[in-house]
Amino acid sequence: ADKKVLIIENFQYLLKGDTLFLQELIRFLKEKKEALLVILTTYASGWVENSMISKVGNLAFSVSGFLKVKELPFSAMRKIFSDYTVQESISLYAALGGLPGLWRLLYPQNSAEENLIRLLLQRNSFLPELMIKWLSEESRETAVYDTILATLADGRHGKLNDMYAHTGFSRAKISVYLKNLMELELVEKVLPGTYEICNAFVRFYFCFLFPHQTSERTEGSTFYEKYIREEYNDFQLLTYRRICQEVLQGRFRTVELWNSRQGKIYFLCREDTGRKIVVDYSGTVCYTSKDYDVLQASMKREHVTADSILIFSENGYEKTLTEGTVQILVHSVDENS
Repeated sequence: ADKKVLIIENFQYLLKGDTLFLQELIRFLKEKKEALLVILTTYASGWVENSMISKVGNLAFSVSGFLKVKELPFSAMRKIFSDYTVQESISLYAALGGLPGLWRLLYPQNSAEENLIRLLLQRNSFLPELMIKWLSEESRETAVYDTILATLADGRHGKLNDMYAHTGFSRAKISVYLKNLMELELVEKVLPGTYEICNAFVRFYFCFLFPHQTSERTEGSTFYEKYIREEYNDFQLLTYRRICQEVLQGRFRTVELWNSRQGKIYFLCREDTGRKIVVDYSGTVCYTSKDYDVLQASMKREHVTADSILIFSENGYEKTLTEGTVQILVHSVDENS
């Protein structure tokens, strides 16, 4: 006979309080005569990686294996939605991330902007309500989590001291809530003492929808024009950096983030030969000589040297940049898709 399969969703709720569930499940499987495959699923993969083993102890040896299903990369979106321009794909990926369940809701015949308005901004859009419901189920003090996520959403208050000054919460309290958000893989530490929202959908919600939820809600396209259009290039720049990192990690031996004193994040990469490459990015706007001057000043101030400079830009660059003595390579994230 075919093996039967039992799937238990969100099993972390059963384990966090007491390990009795796992003990009884193991006993049940040992006593059962027919073969049964049990699959335990959870979206709290951070909790599984960091806390579950210490919680269940030796019972962990009864688990046959772990499989972490990661978000799909940007290159997958480019292949699936090949009719979109690179800029449109970046716009969609910045709001939906690599979650194929959200991609299935897209209408390929519609523009990226039309899809974002339909899915996230219309009065009957269910995704924002789903976000509110999910967060309320995951947190006992929703207001605290909301405040921290809203503080992180704009990308300018990622340091612990910034969050302390912005929220008024103690540093100890913020650290505890950040740990929980990291277990849910909504937040990650990208540099020492610097945190970011790593879930694109959550970041979109707290950047654009959460701050305006108490105001009179305008219809989708009007809301987009009023609150989002002018801010969206800056919003998607963080996503663009992550897409660049995806491309670089497939090309170089090591890829490190380098945070300059001026607050701009660059990449420092090394090839197998030891050559060093500094990488800057401008997203979907033109890379300018001013951007390059800021990079050069940061490298000089912090004594960073490079054999060549790589620039990611989806909208070209100023031609005067080719007149320098340093080798400058211009790259698009779509060249590796």
